[in-house]
Amino acid sequence: MELKQEGKHNWRSHLFFGGMSVVMILVVIGIYTSIGQTMIETNINFMKEMAVHDQKILMSSLENQWSILHHVPVAMEQLNPQADQEILSALSIAGDDNAGIIVEVISDKGIAFRSDGTAESDSPDYEAIKNQSGDFALVRGEEQNYLLVGTEIEPLKLGDHVFTYVVSRTPVEEMSSRLRIDSFDGEGICSVIDEKGEFLVDVSQSKEHVKRGNFFRILERAVVKEYNSVDEIKEELVDNPEGVNFRAYLDNQLFIFHMIEVEHADWYLISWVPMSVLSQETKHVFVIVTFLFVVIAAGTVGMVRTRISHVQKEAKSKEESKELLQEALSMAQQANRAKTVFLNNMSHDIRTPMNAIVGFVDLADKRVNDPKAVKEYLGRIKEASEHLLSLIDDILDMSRIESGKMVIQESRENLQEILGSVYGIIAPSAEKKKIRFLMDYSEVQDYAVICDGRKLSQILINLLSNAVKYTEDNGRVLFVVNQIENIGKEGFYHKGTVYHFVVEDNGIGMSEEFLGQIFDPFAREENKNTAEIKGSGLGMPIAKNLINMMGGSIQCQSEKGRGTRIEVILPLSPAGA
Repeated sequence: MELKQEGKHNWRSHLFFGGMSVVMILVVIGIYTSIGQTMIETNINFMKEMAVHDQKILMSSLENQWSILHHVPVAMEQLNPQADQEILSALSIAGDDNAGIIVEVISDKGIAFRSDGTAESDSPDYEAIKNQSGDFALVRGEEQNYLLVGTEIEPLKLGDHVFTYVVSRTPVEEMSSRLRIDSFDGEGICSVIDEKGEFLVDVSQSKEHVKRGNFFRILERAVVKEYNSVDEIKEELVDNPEGVNFRAYLDNQLFIFHMIEVEHADWYLISWVPMSVLSQETKHVFVIVTFLFVVIAAGTVGMVRTRISHVQKEAKSKEESKELLQEALSMAQQANRAKTVFLNNMSHDIRTPMNAIVGFVDLADKRVNDPKAVKEYLGRIKEASEHLLSLIDDILDMSRIESGKMVIQESRENLQEILGSVYGIIAPSAEKKKIRFLMDYSEVQDYAVICDGRKLSQILINLLSNAVKYTEDNGRVLFVVNQIENIGKEGFYHKGTVYHFVVEDNGIGMSEEFLGQIFDPFAREENKNTAEIKGSGLGMPIAKNLINMMGGSIQCQSEKGRGTRIEVILPLSPAGA
């Protein structure tokens, strides 16, 4: 009877684990399909937003210059100079508030006077503009290296000249710098073409596509999936001011395009990126998610297998076996919930820099006419984006650290810039909780250091983000950096120049028991105070391993309900002048 009962248990066990294996395979396939589609849709939307944003920057620059040019003939008419030298002097006054732009008035004979005090009897641009009307913008120069922005004016007679056009010049390289795309591992391409398809402005690491010639002829030779001709794409743009997306094969490589029309200039702005780059991003995310799923599923299966084995040994009746199997199922469900909580915590950490990106994009849109502010916001967006990528890399970082494949790549870095970047990432989270976030590095003498700047930023962000997360509203987080010679105290013994980083908060603190586990992967102290706080449990283990690899030390002191103090010593070498 016992042998027969044991045979039943073995048969059920094999059936159970076989079913779980099939479910895991189906889930992995579903994850890959879902992630692939989501990543592609996300990146296409990102390209669309970037194209609309670049269009606004381009139009803002043009409208700003046209506004300046419209003011010039009014001022010149009021000054009414007659002699050539008087015209030059008056033009320098009329163009005084011109944001550094050299303004040029051109007569109906092609004679040009400029606000920098020079004149030219035969303007090289006159033939190109003499048939233009209203506001216009052209790419000019023997190497197509400057943008000519101009406007036709009512004939203005001054002395022996009748002026009909006011223009200004902007280097194409300056315009390119405003449309720079650093996403997609530098493989993204941003181009401005005219109505005939000729490249006017191009931003990319490689100019191979420009060497191919006219963009529309490139598309005619390509295999375009969504449209049959270039004319169809242009017709679609008429009803879609935010642009259109399409895919095309160029030289056996699939690209995704976003094309948008530039108002008043008969130009098109195009963003395009190889599909292989998007696929690579999908693979990276899939590897991470699949790794997490397999680890959690393996743990779940292990627990269930152990519990079932225990059930098979101890169950003496059918009813007892049924109850114990039910308990095992409950444990499996609990482990599955733990997996869900962990993934939710990771998504929370990812949302932090995403909120910074969205916030700075909104600020940039509101101040699109202020290039200096927009440039600063784009810098902040780039910093937050890099932090977002570093979060996704946390799992892979732990794997590389444990396998010995993590490498410290030292170079000359500016410590002040690193600290400013870290502050810009952490400050929004602190402000949201009304936490006083104070940073003091006044005791540092040498800001130029030799270190791995990315890994130093990762260490500091991990420590400070924990401090903010585990400090209640209206609390305080203090971040102090000192430069010390020859430190020697309990836990810290270093000769030569070292940098002492202190992160101190008056948050919820940790129990003495948990302090011994703080550097264990995925470790989190679970109590009523931490139940609502999201986190992956990887920040401190990664930070400690990186500190060790950089030759440093870390100490943590904490008291429940009083707060936490973390000290880090890193022997960073001053880089000198």
